[in-house]
Amino acid sequence: MRLKVLTTIGVIVGVGLVLSWPWVMGPRPDPTEENKRAVADYAMRLLIYFGATAVVWLGVAILALIMVRQARKQFVVEEKALVKELVEGTLKDHERKNS
Repeated sequence: MRLKVLTTIGVIVGVGLVLSWPWVMGPRPDPTEENKRAVADYAMRLLIYFGATAVVWLGVAILALIMVRQARKQFVVEEKALVKELVEGTLKDHERKNS
């Protein structure tokens, strides 16, 4: 359950980061000779923002993979229990038939 909550929160944060990009980053400064420092600061902010967004989506992907692995393990356990129940039921039916 925690994995589902964390994955959902990660997706919401990731979508929020992607959609809020224009407001967080603001307009790009003019690339003139006087504004080299402003352009460099903007590029650094953009790189950090992109990195944070990529890390969030990578984390969501890893959480989703872990969730799939757990679901697969649970499915195998349930499948074994159902097959065991089926075999035992069939054996009981055969015993009643032969008696």
